[in-house]
Amino acid sequence: MTRGDDHPRRLLTAPTVAMLPRVADSLSFLYLENVRVVQDDTGVCAYVEQPDGGTSRVYLPVAAISCILFGTGTSVTQPAMATCARHNTTVLWTGAGGVRMYSGSLAPNLTTEWLERQVRAWADDSTRLAVAARMYSMRFGAEVPAGTSLNTLRGLEGQSKPESTMAGTGRIEPDAQFVVISTTAVPDYVRGSLSRWLTEPAPGLYVGSISARVRDSLWEQVSAAVGEGAAVCVHPTDNEQRYVIKTAGERRRRVMDFDGLQLIAFRDLNPPGQGNQNEQPPF
Repeated sequence: MTRGDDHPRRLLTAPTVAMLPRVADSLSFLYLENVRVVQDDTGVCAYVEQPDGGTSRVYLPVAAISCILFGTGTSVTQPAMATCARHNTTVLWTGAGGVRMYSGSLAPNLTTEWLERQVRAWADDSTRLAVAARMYSMRFGAEVPAGTSLNTLRGLEGQSKPESTMAGTGRIEPDAQFVVISTTAVPDYVRGSLSRWLTEPAPGLYVGSISARVRDSLWEQVSAAVGEGAAVCVHPTDNEQRYVIKTAGERRRRVMDFDGLQLIAFRDLNPPGQGNQNEQPPF
């Protein structure tokens, strides 16, 4: 049986353009030495030999790292390199301590083409004003009157409120936010996708700082792929509680909204009328 393009596993494996983080939102770099980097069903990991002869497995959040430097004594498999390429992670082969670079792998879409176009548009006064007017129309849905100068356009922009603000407060949502995702009995490929973006300090618990756009796209795909398991996502937002709880899958705990407050309701496991045999009398 073949998997279609809309299969949850395929969606998690190949990130969308919206999920690719900006360089400013990514971790700067990671230097590795004397390790073997492989791709398994739960993500990209590095096997590190311990002094006692044992081996430790460290999962690498390659989707959240801008550049990985492979130093002396390192090796990497083709599937691991393919995953780095899909997430636009630059890979460099260097000497000890990253002092000298011998070769590098750069994603094909990480070029300066768009930067060069932006510089050409900015350098010319007429094209700079035309681009600014088009961006204003796309953002606010209003046409710029003919003959409007750049300074006047800036004033119009300051008087307008974008639609992409949080809860209509006029405050634009920050790019990178702290997020916590907890999973229970989910498929291995779901855990692998999460480990490419976040860090797993405990089994099934993932934490990290990613942009809201990446977080929403990632959670949408994880929700569709939990299967018989369950997942919970908690991240800050502009409400009275300062956070929001999202759930996916069948769970005994349910999130209920009480006039803007998210509270947890437990599904009663006892039949109606029998009560709780372990209930204690009130003090």
